[in-house]
Amino acid sequence: MALGLLGALFFWSQAVGALTLGLVPSLRNLMPGMRRGSLFALALSGALVGAAFLLSAVYAMRRLMGREEPLPWHRAWLRLHRAVYWLGPLAFVLALFMGVAVEGRTPWEWVFFPLAHVTAVIVPVWWWLALGSRSLRLEQSPQRRWGLVSAGLGLGPFASIMAEIGLLVAGIVLTAILLSGHPQLAARLEALGRRLAFSAGNPQALERVLRSAFSEYPWLVFALMASLGVVVPLLEEFFKPLGVWALMGSRISPAEGFLAGMLSGGMFSLLEGLFSTAVGEQWGITVLGRVGTSLMHIAASGLVGYALVAAWGKRRYLLLAAAYLLAVTLHGVWNVSVVTLSLGDMLNAPLWTRVLGGTGAGLVVLACLFIIVKLGRNGADSVVDEVDGPPQEAPLPVEKKGNEPHGLADNSD
Repeated sequence: MALGLLGALFFWSQAVGALTLGLVPSLRNLMPGMRRGSLFALALSGALVGAAFLLSAVYAMRRLMGREEPLPWHRAWLRLHRAVYWLGPLAFVLALFMGVAVEGRTPWEWVFFPLAHVTAVIVPVWWWLALGSRSLRLEQSPQRRWGLVSAGLGLGPFASIMAEIGLLVAGIVLTAILLSGHPQLAARLEALGRRLAFSAGNPQALERVLRSAFSEYPWLVFALMASLGVVVPLLEEFFKPLGVWALMGSRISPAEGFLAGMLSGGMFSLLEGLFSTAVGEQWGITVLGRVGTSLMHIAASGLVGYALVAAWGKRRYLLLAAAYLLAVTLHGVWNVSVVTLSLGDMLNAPLWTRVLGGTGAGLVVLACLFIIVKLGRNGADSVVDEVDGPPQEAPLPVEKKGNEPHGLADNSD
């Protein structure tokens, strides 16, 4: 409950700040590269994420009061689940076209771009989760589901960011020690750091600085690829499934761990997408790329969640190690491929590396699709046999009409 309340307070404060920057012209000078529509998109994103945290807190409070039944609007929520499953791709395409059409065109951008942005980010995450869970016949606990939502939005990203900041600080200290004997190089890198800090709020200026830096210091390209391809995946794939770790004391099946992992990864991707794609001239291309990124996060975390519960229940630690390494590999290949494709000109990358990047991204998408479909079907077939005892509540249920599963629905009253 505390996490939900703190998350709601934090993100609603962020929403108010972004809205204020958008409404007060004199304050927008603090972020020279941000258009008003982008600021309003950040405000709407913060408001929605804060509402998700509040729902988690409400369900936690109701459970403490002994009230396990869903809230009155729960059936309307289930109808929305079904609508997203069947109409999600169409909604995404419409949002994409609307966002591209109104971007930079005031005053339409102020209203329609925020709506297009949140729709284009949320719908793919929701749809991948529906695809991965549609074959699983499991019961639902709304409190557990929203608890995993808050953990995926709060614990995983916060822990990952703190770990990455810690490693960054350690890297800066180590670099300073190594450069202590090379004062000229240290002075040039310090000047580069000042230029990067000065251009942080202006995407065009930042691109010029980075292009110059990569051309002058080719080793920075290797450092970037090593960071995004190895270090970041190792950290994020460890911290993303923190919501699954919270269920360690529960007798859940690997299929339920798979669902919990998918939801944790989906919320991580959702937060990343909502607050990282509201800026920039290439909004449409960025949002299209987020479709694959969301699939990668969901599949990788679902795989680790599945293996975590298998390790707890049947001591299958080799499976856990293999699943973690596979998740890190998929994440790393995806990151390097996307960077090669999107920053090819800036990195002066030859054509063959871009072809290789596109091939790598395509293979990751196919592998992730295989994971969410295969594990979903296997979990539905073996959910009772994998762990002794009756199956427990799961975050993403299905509703059955006869013998047919139906997406992210629920069979509760």
